[in-house]
Amino acid sequence: MLRAKTLSALASLVVLGAASPLFAGDGVFFGIHFGGSDHDRDRHSRPVVISRPVVVHRQPTVIYTQPAVVYREPVVYREPVVYREPVVYREPVVVRAVEEIPSDLSLSAYQSGDTVILIARGTNRAAGFTTSFSGCDTRDRTPEITFHNFAPAYCGTSCATAFELSGSFHTVGCLSSVEVKIGDTCRQIAVIQAGRIS
Repeated sequence: MLRAKTLSALASLVVLGAASPLFAGDGVFFGIHFGGSDHDRDRHSRPVVISRPVVVHRQPTVIYTQPAVVYREPVVYREPVVYREPVVYREPVVVRAVEEIPSDLSLSAYQSGDTVILIARGTNRAAGFTTSFSGCDTRDRTPEITFHNFAPAYCGTSCATAFELSGSFHTVGCLSSVEVKIGDTCRQIAVIQAGRIS
């Protein structure tokens, strides 16, 4: 009976020792001793330490870093400079023939049968002129003939040059005159009847 009470008291002390840290911040030491001197009690007894673990949760370290700023020069696309010579449009040189009336121009016409012969004599200011006759209407009672005298495109040294031009055409009947057109003027040339040589 006494032993049972002793065990019950011991259990109460253990419970109080376990609950004492709940009421105090520091650990409480309980020593239970049964008989013997104080020296034996100190040698054979061990303190009972009851403490609760403290868990410290560390927050993770967050390191904020700024992104590296890279400065780049802008890329500029330039078209290549091409130097071109200016295009000069020149009108083509057109050489137009110019008619000139020769100096000392004389015209004469002769008829023999149905043939009429026309003769022109004169002097041009230089050599190289193109002189000719062209018929306009040779069937009329008064035939029309055009006299042409074109100057050369490039004349050298002026040198008076004499010329003689002759031409013929056929007609019906006996003519009294022929009309010769020279530039903007017209001349009536009398027709000389030439007799036949027997």
